[in-house]
Amino acid sequence: VDSSLLDEWERMKDPQAVPVADAIKALAEPPKPKELLADKRAFGARVRTELHRLVLALARKEYERTLTLLRPGEVAWTAKGLEDALVPYWEEHQAIDTTPRTRRPLHTLLRELEPGLYRAEQRLFDPEGDDDWVVECRVDLRGRTVLEDSEEPLLELVRLGI
Repeated sequence: VDSSLLDEWERMKDPQAVPVADAIKALAEPPKPKELLADKRAFGARVRTELHRLVLALARKEYERTLTLLRPGEVAWTAKGLEDALVPYWEEHQAIDTTPRTRRPLHTLLRELEPGLYRAEQRLFDPEGDDDWVVECRVDLRGRTVLEDSEEPLLELVRLGI
């Protein structure tokens, strides 16, 4: 079917109208994936989500799983290294609180150090209310294109501590 007459009629009614053939083509094409940094709010939400998964794995003492949630970074973490880093925490505290109150955005710090390089910190909450430990990570997107739907981890663990 030739839609040229319909397209011309639509253009006469509305000069900004999209031709029918173009509209059908646009519907048939899948949307192009967006870069993660194109939407700063979505980027922040993604970092917070990854931090919360990381904290949950640490709270469960699933150190091997924790490693799968991290990108390799300057510090070469191992399951034993994670366990050792948390020994002082477990000597003082019975658990890491992972309830919804601990996942509020105000407990996460995300700061851009330079274009494409970020520092991310998540406070660890303990039953005693000291809440003085943090998980400090780095997100390095310099020279990398990460799409919104990518499942690769963003976080590089820098330190666990006070």
